[in-house]
Amino acid sequence: MDDALETGQASDVYLPPGTILGDRYELCELLGRGGMGEVYRAYHLFLRRQVAVKIVAGEWSRHPRMLQRFQSEVRRTAAIAHPNVVQILDADILDPSRIFLVMELLRGETLSNYIARKRALSLDRALMIIREVARGLRAAHLAEIIHRDVKPANVMLARCGGDQLIKLFDFGLSADHLGGEPPLTVPGTPVGTPLYMAPEQIDGHRPTPRIDVYALGELLFEMLAGCPPFSGSTPEAIYARKRAGPPPSIAHYRSDVPQQLVALIQQCLARDPAERPADAGVFLRCLRDSVVPVPF
Repeated sequence: MDDALETGQASDVYLPPGTILGDRYELCELLGRGGMGEVYRAYHLFLRRQVAVKIVAGEWSRHPRMLQRFQSEVRRTAAIAHPNVVQILDADILDPSRIFLVMELLRGETLSNYIARKRALSLDRALMIIREVARGLRAAHLAEIIHRDVKPANVMLARCGGDQLIKLFDFGLSADHLGGEPPLTVPGTPVGTPLYMAPEQIDGHRPTPRIDVYALGELLFEMLAGCPPFSGSTPEAIYARKRAGPPPSIAHYRSDVPQQLVALIQQCLARDPAERPADAGVFLRCLRDSVVPVPF
């Protein structure tokens, strides 16, 4: 997870290198931070292997209901067990202000960095990446998990020997879609990253798998165009553009995109969630049908 998170000022959960968590994880270095906490490279003292440890920020860990939801979401996410989803190895609650999550340590670069370097990707490359991300999301949706923050910064192009693996990570904002548990956040509050949030997500509606499908459409659009379909100088400006009218067509940016794929991206970016593929599994079937030369 070399460049998976932004760096900045130390938060209320910053722990110095050498700190031992749970009698078995020695923190080695801060890799970066995100909205829900900080990620460290750590060493498992018993297994003698390197791992990634995420220390959850205090505002997410001090409320009893959030602790309960944290445990539930970690168990469900760990149960996904898919090669395109980062593997969760352990989790623990040390005290009311210190929760940690242990994951496999990934080496590589995020899709956001990759796009910044390459700009628009080839059609075959973009399709390969979106297929792998969607496979990870399909496993999550089958496990009744909605990611809610699918974006290039949460996709890792990981190196494993001479191979490259596409890994979806940071399920910190995930939610179940059966309605069996209250959401971790306040109802009516937008949760996610403005550039990749679906219109109904912006309005704080209860999440469904279709918000992840919307993000898949934005992800594929950005890989092909070199820029996201919506932009703005403020979150409010982005929200207004997403609500204002139909999304731009990738055909205005690329002439080599098959018409069926152009139509699929438009469907994913539809304002009305009912017009989108129902979940990542349906998206994959539509993707297979729209691009014959690419193996699925």
